[in-house]
Amino acid sequence: FVKQKTAYEMQRGLVGSEMCIRDSPQIEDNIYEDYVDRCAIFGKYGYFVQVLLGALCITALVVKRYSDKHVRSWTVWLMDSSKQIFGNALVHIYNLASASITAEIANLFPCRCYLIFLLTDLFILTSLCYI
Repeated sequence: FVKQKTAYEMQRGLVGSEMCIRDSPQIEDNIYEDYVDRCAIFGKYGYFVQVLLGALCITALVVKRYSDKHVRSWTVWLMDSSKQIFGNALVHIYNLASASITAEIANLFPCRCYLIFLLTDLFILTSLCYI
């Protein structure tokens, strides 16, 4: 296996696109593998992001509890908030599963699929609730 030299390595006087001659399939494969390794919905970083998002949502609910004019008891607040947490967790699991399955079937990056499903959920489906 011989690595193809760049135009710059072959002749120092070349400029522009002539300097970009490379072994494209090798570079694309390496970039793809590197991106797939970093973009894992169910990897260590993916789990960290999911826990961080969950903590952020629960923190927002607690802040909302303290900012209300009439502060409800913790029992009432937990009962009200648990419905929101449970419903959002189900939608979140659906988004993760849909992104994973879609990425597998269509040979796409799972993180991009997840972002598409998340944005669809946030903007389109949430706006349908107010119609």
